Amino acid sequence: MEALKKYHFSVFALVLLCFLLPFINVFSFGQRLASLTGIQLTFGVSIEQANTNPFQRSQPKKDEGGELFAMIAFGAAILGLLLSFQKKRFIGPAIMAGLGLASIIALKIKIDNDVLRELRGRAQLEYAVGFILAAILYLMAFCLYVYLVKHKE
Repeated sequence: MEALKKYHFSVFALVLLCFLLPFINVFSFGQRLASLTGIQLTFGVSIEQANTNPFQRSQPKKDEGGELFAMIAFGAAILGLLLSFQKKRFIGPAIMAGLGLASIIALKIKIDNDVLRELRGRAQLEYAVGFILAAILYLMAFCLYVYLVKHKE
């Protein structure tokens, strides 16, 4: 119990590290087209588009803004980490863990729907290690902080 109370903040630190790992891999006909990290999903990425004009030398770039649910999940990890340093107050980190978990799930649903709508099945998504670990760690953090709230001394 003392170890939980001493190192409980580390779960949010691990979630933040997961955002540096690949979140999503995009495949088309078995070939990987792109791999996006959590940071790229949060803050946006510049994507090179295929050059269809033979007279144009440079490839046009398309700036994709960040995903709202990825921003919420990232912000919840930062706020959860900051709130976890408060002594004997565990309700704030519990709320941030729940918000982070809900936003990770909402991000998956949104991306699945966007890919289905825009690419009409021509591409497949694979949720990579960063996404899966972030979801598991958010669930663990939620359970941990609910336990700490209920068993507060």
